[in-house]
Amino acid sequence: VSLLLNQLMIMSLSLLLWLIQLQFLQLQLMYNQLLLILHHPILLLILLLVLLPLQKSVLELHHPLLYYN
Repeated sequence: VSLLLNQLMIMSLSLLLWLIQLQFLQLQLMYNQLLLILHHPILLLILLLVLLPLQKSVLELHHPLLYYN
């Protein structure tokens, strides 16, 4: 029984490590994309132009009183 338990522990640990690695890879990819965007001012500008209206509409959804007073 203890052998089986040990194997289960090892498997779950390796799975956990694999998940952490995956998360790290995703973070790295996001970071690379961010760097790419930051190196291209046009892309950065487009990003800002897209994000600002989005942010405003989200704010309006959550706090309608802020914009109607």
